[in-house]
Amino acid sequence: MTRLLVVCTANLVRSPFTAAALTRSIPHYYDIDSAGLAAVEGEQLPPEILQDMRRYVMDLSKHRSRRVTLDDVRSSALILGMTEAHRDALQTMLPAATPRTFTLIEFVRLVETVPPLSQHDGKVERLVAAAHRQRPRVEAHQVPEDVADPLGKATQRVAACIDQLAD
Repeated sequence: MTRLLVVCTANLVRSPFTAAALTRSIPHYYDIDSAGLAAVEGEQLPPEILQDMRRYVMDLSKHRSRRVTLDDVRSSALILGMTEAHRDALQTMLPAATPRTFTLIEFVRLVETVPPLSQHDGKVERLVAAAHRQRPRVEAHQVPEDVADPLGKATQRVAACIDQLAD
């Protein structure tokens, strides 16, 4: 089974929501997981965040935070960080993973410039390789391609982050 990994800092908002959204929207033969670079193992999502996620009919009440491992990075065909700092830390953790490690926004931007997954024989590894090849060809945005961390911020910031991820 092809493994996809979504990474943020605490594994309490951005990465679990994105992993759940991907799980709902793409075929079931992908193993989609989330983790955090600085996660405290076993933490639950705060109730107000669970409530915001329920607007998208997602119940993540059973989610428990966990820290990303080297094995996670080694075994994933695609790794999506929420910020450029996450991407860079993951690439430092395992330089060989650089061609398959992106920010979420960067990956979406690059994938829009290549043929769809169906034209890559349905193999996400081929789509990821095509997106990686586009990195030097497609001009990066001048602003960071980050999804800001809403943890500990006002409720409106949490809702705005979840809306951004859903888009």
